[in-house]
Amino acid sequence: MTTVEVFAPTWCPAAYVQHDDEPEACHFAADVEWLAAHGVTVVRATLSEQPGRFVEHDAVRFLMNVLGPAVLPVVLVDGFMRWHGSFPTRDQLAAWAGVDAELAAERAEAAVVHEQQAASEASPAAATGPATAASGVPAASGVLEAVARDAVAALDRFVTGHGGVQPVPSSLLHAS
Repeated sequence: MTTVEVFAPTWCPAAYVQHDDEPEACHFAADVEWLAAHGVTVVRATLSEQPGRFVEHDAVRFLMNVLGPAVLPVVLVDGFMRWHGSFPTRDQLAAWAGVDAELAAERAEAAVVHEQQAASEASPAAATGPATAASGVPAASGVLEAVARDAVAALDRFVTGHGGVQPVPSSLLHAS
């Protein structure tokens, strides 16, 4: 299996993905954890915790001597440098580690779940059955639904100031 080595100035635990100080670092940490969860060997080193690792690795030591800490993070895949100077994306990491098929499958599955959630939110009656609305109360007849739509539209025009004075919809006058 592939080995990904990360040399970073600091490391954000994956549990802190929403960390305000270094959001890119935290997202990257979560992406690296995702790699490890998919069978990729991940070796991490931070400048503050393992400075010796930066000196031991020839390419990293050279880059640090020439470019300084701005070169970090450095990402090596199977011993070859793939990235430095900023945080790569999950897509890039997945492609380099050969797990991009797993990433695509997860995204496809997430898209299906998202579509199902959107469909159930867009059609509350479909989620609760044809005879009830989202509240579980029996659905009103077509005439009452039209009256309610007209009333909401009239209220919206009044509140937003669009359309000036509107006549009362005829459906409101003749509803029984």
